Amino acid sequence: MEDYYAPRELKNNPEYIKWMVRVYGIKDGVPYNHHITPHPCTDEDYDTFYPIEAASAGFLSEMRNDPKRGFMCLDWDEADPFEVWGTENQDNH
Repeated sequence: MEDYYAPRELKNNPEYIKWMVRVYGIKDGVPYNHHITPHPCTDEDYDTFYPIEAASAGFLSEMRNDPKRGFMCLDWDEADPFEVWGTENQDNH
């Protein structure tokens, strides 16, 4: 999350911003609810991204190389195991 207008900077001041990511659903009839901790993406996180389309490569480079910008990444291992699929009408969602 960043300003739409200048200056474009990642909004990550804990005095004003609280990141909360939750994954919930039902697996084999049992409800689950996981909270996942976000963090500013590291080079190791970026290395796990799918290859980017050429048209977006410049944008990703700007985000990675500007110390005031960047993406937030998730510590997915905190939510293992979960699957992203289904609808609320199915047994697993």
